[in-house]
Amino acid sequence: MIRELGFPSRRALAGINLSNLTLVGVIRQARFIGIRRAVGAGRLDIALETVKNSLKVAAVGGLLGLGASFVLQKPLSSIIGQPCWVNLGGAALGAGALVLVAFIAASYSAWRAASAQPVVMVRVRPCASCPPWART
Repeated sequence: MIRELGFPSRRALAGINLSNLTLVGVIRQARFIGIRRAVGAGRLDIALETVKNSLKVAAVGGLLGLGASFVLQKPLSSIIGQPCWVNLGGAALGAGALVLVAFIAASYSAWRAASAQPVVMVRVRPCASCPPWART
């Protein structure tokens, strides 16, 4: 248990990373989101799509990490000279925490995308600087 002291900080860092990634995705798709809102998509539709995309990214990352841990289990055991194994209970707990962190991280970006005015979002040019709707 003491060895897992860094567990919350790693989850928080992953959440911040995922939140930034989702917000950048929303900024890059601002024009598309604005057009969807202009033709009738509701705020809930935009928010659900943003959260769904974030959960997809988190699921792919989680599956890649779990797969890498299974693949690297034996080589790591031989390198450190101690047996290593993947605890399935810990993997399930990690997957649950991953879904929770991904949902919380995506909620801010989803709220920003859903509450923006469609006219402002259609005028946004994708560039390195932050668009006007993201500043308010």
